[in-house]
Amino acid sequence: MKLLVGTKAIEDALMSIHRRGQTLQADIHVAACSVLQHLGQHSDIRIVAKLLNAMPEMGRKNAMRDWFVEYGPVMFDGDQPVFMQGGKVRLGDAMANPFWKFSPEKPYEAIDVAALIASTIKKLQKDEKEAKANHGSLIAGLEKLIPAAPTTH
Repeated sequence: MKLLVGTKAIEDALMSIHRRGQTLQADIHVAACSVLQHLGQHSDIRIVAKLLNAMPEMGRKNAMRDWFVEYGPVMFDGDQPVFMQGGKVRLGDAMANPFWKFSPEKPYEAIDVAALIASTIKKLQKDEKEAKANHGSLIAGLEKLIPAAPTTH
C-alpha cells in the first residue's frame, strides 16, 4: 500500500472517493430498481441474491434487504431471498427512496462504561438469586472497574 503524502494528494483522493462513491451509489440504485422490475416480470428471485453478492463488503446489505422486503415480493430465510407469490412490486416508491435513505445507518453511540458495568452486576446478582450461582468475586471485581464520577471544582 502506497500512502498519500501531502494535503493536496489527500484532498484530491477524497474528492475522487466522493465522486466515485456518488457514481457507485447511483449505479447500485439503478441495478436494485432494475432487479425489482425484473422480479415483478419474471418472479426470478435469484437476481436479488446476485445483487446482494455483488455488493462491496462495505455496502449496507441489511439496509438493501429491508428495502427489497418493503418494495418487492421478497422475504428472507436467513441470508436467502424468497419470492413471495402474490406480492407486489412498488417500483415507483422504490425508485424515489434508495435503500440507504430507506434504512439510514444508525448514528454511533458511545458506550457508557459505568452503566454497562452496573447493568452486568445487576444481571449477575439476579442470576445469583434465581440460579443459586456464586458470582461474588466476579461482582466484586466488576465493582472495582466502575469509573469514578468526574469531579467539579
